[in-house]
Amino acid sequence: MSGTQQPRLAVLVPGGSGQLGRALLDAGADEGDRIRVRAPGSDELDLTRPGAVVEALADLAAGAREAGRLPVVVNAAAYTDVDAAEDDEDRAFAVNVDGPRVLAAVCSSRRVPLVHVSTDYVFGGDADRAAVGPYGPDDPLRPRTAYGRTKAAGEDAVLGSGAAAWIVRTAWLYGGGDTDFVATMARLEAERDTVSVVDDQTGSPTYAPDLARGLLELAGRVAAGDGPARSVLHCVNTGTATWYDLARAVFTGLGADPDRVRPCG
Repeated sequence: MSGTQQPRLAVLVPGGSGQLGRALLDAGADEGDRIRVRAPGSDELDLTRPGAVVEALADLAAGAREAGRLPVVVNAAAYTDVDAAEDDEDRAFAVNVDGPRVLAAVCSSRRVPLVHVSTDYVFGGDADRAAVGPYGPDDPLRPRTAYGRTKAAGEDAVLGSGAAAWIVRTAWLYGGGDTDFVATMARLEAERDTVSVVDDQTGSPTYAPDLARGLLELAGRVAAGDGPARSVLHCVNTGTATWYDLARAVFTGLGADPDRVRPCG
């Protein structure tokens, strides 16, 4: 939004206790008073509880109005355990489909725009187009996992809600903290002589703080009515890598020998 005054925002971030939610909270703080972010975790705001969602959106809209800010929701809440979703697709469906459907419906009724974060898992992961970057937003969805199916259905629920809603698909999110891939590789570097990492999956590793800044920029545009009411975007860091490549990069960054990382199928 260069050349124009950026809007003052009141941003609600469901899923605030997760990696992306925390990054959004930090990115909002970096903007000073211009952006106020509230990022409740699922224990405080469970999207599968309609009453809680209605109350949270009412508070957001009223608080934004009183403070002269534009309200907007950036939904970072999701069931992201890909393996566990195979055994508990009902729970994944509740969080990834029912929750966003409720959120989008209330956003529509309150006329609050919504930015909903999705994933490259909605695609089939073809060998020559494995990263979300090479896919286009309009490419057909062919999810192959329970996680991917529920995220794809969640997109449909959001886009069909009538809300001013943008879907943002990202991939291979990391921040270096907690239990993400980068943090896991850093821990294993200290614990093992060698580490075996798969070399047959290609993606676009994306740094959570970079994505958070992009999402807040988009939130400002959407809240100001800049662009269509509904759209789908892809947002990842540039370049592609395999998990093996990324692990080697982590070892190199730690000053360790990257050849201690061994490829496997």
